[in-house]
Amino acid sequence: MASNQKIEPNANNPTAEELGNLLSAKQMEINALLELTQAINNNASIENLFRIYQFTLRALYQVSSIVVLYKDEDWNILYKQGIKEKDAELLKVNQDWAAFRKITRIENNNLEAPEALKWIIPVRHKEQFLAFVLMDEFREGYTTDNPSDNFVITITNIIISAVENKRLFKRQLEQARFSKELELAEEVQSMLVPSTFPDKEYLDIASYYQPYAEVGGDYYDIFPISEDEYLICIADVSGKNVSAALLMANFQATLRASSEMRFDLKRLIQYLNKRLFEITSGDRFITTLIAVYNKKDYSLRYVNAGHAPLYHLRNGVLTEMYEGSIMLGVNESLPFLDEGQMQLRKNEYLVLYTDGLTDIQCPKGTFFDPTICLKQFSENKLSAQETLDGLMKEIELFSAGKSQPDDLSILVVKVP
Repeated sequence: MASNQKIEPNANNPTAEELGNLLSAKQMEINALLELTQAINNNASIENLFRIYQFTLRALYQVSSIVVLYKDEDWNILYKQGIKEKDAELLKVNQDWAAFRKITRIENNNLEAPEALKWIIPVRHKEQFLAFVLMDEFREGYTTDNPSDNFVITITNIIISAVENKRLFKRQLEQARFSKELELAEEVQSMLVPSTFPDKEYLDIASYYQPYAEVGGDYYDIFPISEDEYLICIADVSGKNVSAALLMANFQATLRASSEMRFDLKRLIQYLNKRLFEITSGDRFITTLIAVYNKKDYSLRYVNAGHAPLYHLRNGVLTEMYEGSIMLGVNESLPFLDEGQMQLRKNEYLVLYTDGLTDIQCPKGTFFDPTICLKQFSENKLSAQETLDGLMKEIELFSAGKSQPDDLSILVVKVP
């Protein structure tokens, strides 16, 4: 396909030989376009598309050195041929490159580029630059004076448009896949948050849950583990979105399964920590507060594993309960483990929450302190739901519409 003859006729009255050469060259251009179009329609890889592009430029115009700088998240070398890696890396797109609006000779501009590269072709969509294609000298006799009839510009725009379409299609697939994963995660998480609680004869319970994004990493639960005992749990996994929700689903399944093994509370915490570390190798962690309440003698045993303190409210007096250990999943074994115990009475409250509560800020930047209003609510011996409703009203007034910075879960438990 290669030819050293001039494509453009040299006079207003071209000879038959010049017309023949021009016709032959135009036929090769058409064949190249057909080959490239067919490859695009067959969903050829980007590598194969650029192989056709490079072969065409070499066959028609003796171009052997090409560098394609493409804008994705940032400017990167998408393709290079005939240029060493260290030389290609000299090319750094900056604001000065916006001056290139058409095919331009590099030596006429202050552009740091490898010596072999002589031309730069900008590719734009509307006013946005998609790519800059740099290449070496065209064969003798080739002219770029008429861009509207410039095959190099045409084929360059076609291939960059094909790459851009591939990128957009890939992004659409990723978004569709992410939406499906998000839908699954939301479904999984909806199963984690209980819709019903034990009989109000023994526990008066109210709850609130609001993820920061579509799905979050908070979890709470209350369920019977024996005829007289209930397990109460609240937890917060590091991170957000799908991965956090799936890890929390695993935690909930492990908690439910292990609670049936009749572990004592300390052994349960040790088991949960070990299972979490096996899954994440220490890369993720969970803060949790797990308690066992006995409805017969009103006793409460709990372990706070790096979580926000448990609030105990008795006649307007609020006590913060911290006894426990470090967060779960950081080490294969916990360095220490304490168990807190207390005796509850009627009309007392337990408030469990994730740190999204104390991370709430007012417009001036001050952090929310829930203890003051909770003390007042407990003095008035409100129901669990009334206490929660009052707390949410205080949050709304305090934040004045400022969006929350994290997942938020609140569990109010009253001994009726």
